[in-house]
Amino acid sequence: MHRWTKLLAALTLVGLLVAAVGVSTNTAAQSPRPAQLAQGVQPLEKVAQITVPTLDVAKLRAEAQAQPKPGAARFAEAAPVNITPFNSGTTENLPNGDTVWRI
Repeated sequence: MHRWTKLLAALTLVGLLVAAVGVSTNTAAQSPRPAQLAQGVQPLEKVAQITVPTLDVAKLRAEAQAQPKPGAARFAEAAPVNITPFNSGTTENLPNGDTVWRI
């Protein structure tokens, strides 16, 4: 009987997980835009933008070829930046008192 109790508990857990995924998926489908965008923030075209330097892709590929194969593959390259809400982007105060910073 003990084995059936464990099986029932496992099936109940799976059912709860499936139900939770269904609820979270349904919630995301109902609100495809962040709440801030529904509260009247400026259009994206009016948000201050930042341009980072272009990467030398050929140089990065050559470096990757020279690296030994074992280990994690490089998926990004650091770019030195100084980006804060005080010196970059657009900060907006929403009617409900929240603040949104976008770059």
